[in-house]
Amino acid sequence: MPVGRVLSINEKSKYRRTPDCKYSGECGGCDWLFIDPQYQCECKKNIFIDCLTRIGKIRTIPQIDMFTSPETAYRQRAQLKGDGHGTFGFYKKKTNEVVQIDTCPLLTGKCNDLLAAIQEKKNYTDKPVIKIIGGNSTVASDPVLRGVTLPETDLTVGQFTFRVHGGSFFQSNRFLAEVMGTWASPYISGDFCVDLYGGTGFFSVMLNRMFKKGILIESIKSQVEMAELNFRNNNCTHFSAVCCDAERMRNVVKGKPDVLIVDPPRPGLTKDVRKSILAAAPEQLLYISCNPSTQARDVNVLVNNGYEITHAALFDCYPNTYHIESGLLLRKK
Repeated sequence: MPVGRVLSINEKSKYRRTPDCKYSGECGGCDWLFIDPQYQCECKKNIFIDCLTRIGKIRTIPQIDMFTSPETAYRQRAQLKGDGHGTFGFYKKKTNEVVQIDTCPLLTGKCNDLLAAIQEKKNYTDKPVIKIIGGNSTVASDPVLRGVTLPETDLTVGQFTFRVHGGSFFQSNRFLAEVMGTWASPYISGDFCVDLYGGTGFFSVMLNRMFKKGILIESIKSQVEMAELNFRNNNCTHFSAVCCDAERMRNVVKGKPDVLIVDPPRPGLTKDVRKSILAAAPEQLLYISCNPSTQARDVNVLVNNGYEITHAALFDCYPNTYHIESGLLLRKK
C-alpha cells in the first residue's frame, strides 16, 4: 500500500507545533505530538461524536463531560518492545522495528528509571515484550527483572490501594484514574452491581460504596485472584469475584442487576455478550471504552432495545496520541 510523507509545509496550521521529543518522527508512540494539546481534545471530542452519530445512529447525545490530563509523565503502565538482543523501546510506526528509547516524556519517573536500567544492562531478558507498571514505591514487570522489578506492586487511587501484577491491565493515566473510576457515581443508584470484564477490581472498588452487593466477572484467573485480594484490602466484603467468560454471565448472575459495568477490550462486546446484557436487563449500564467505534456499534444495539444514553464523558488518558477513553451511562426506559 503506497504511503505518503510530508516534503514541506507551505503554510503551518495555528494548531501545529514542533514536537519536543528527540524520537518524534521515528518512534511510533506519540503520533499527535505535533498538535496543540487543547486542539487534540477538540479533535477527540469530534471523533467521539462522529462515532456515536454515524456508527451508532444516535440522534440525541447528552452534554459530554471532558476530563483532561497533563501531557507528560502521565503513563504508569507500558509495554516495552525488545529486538531480541537486549535493546528495548517502542516500535517504529507501522513496523516491528524497535526504536531504542532512553527516556520517554509520557512515562512516569519510575518507569523511565527502569527503562534506563534495562538499556544499561542489556542481558536482563531476551523476551520480545516487557510489561511494566510503576507503583507507589516499586515497579512490577512481566517478566520479572531480577534485582530490579517485582512481580507485583501497589497503586493508590484516591482512597483505595490496588495490588496488581506486572502484566495486569490497569488504568494507565495516573492523573485521571480517580475521576474515571468515580465519574458515574452521582448518577447511578441501586443495590446490586455486576462488573463485567472486571480485571483486578478497579471499578468495583472505586464504586463499591454505592451498592449493597456486587459480583465481578473476569476470564483471567490471576486477575480474579488479584480482585479478591483488592476487595479484602479495601474492605469490599460485599463484593465477590468469579472466573468466567463474559458470554457466560447469565450462568453466574442470579437476579436482575441494578447497574451493570462493562469495560471490554478494543473489539467491544461480542454478539453473545450483547444478548446476555439484554437478557439480564439491568436498570443502568455503565460502558467504559477504549474504542469509540465499537462502543458506538454496541450502544446502537442497546438503544434499539429499550435503553437511552443519560450521561457521556471523554477522558483524555493518552495525550499526544489518537487514543480515546470514553464513558457512557445508559438507563432502561
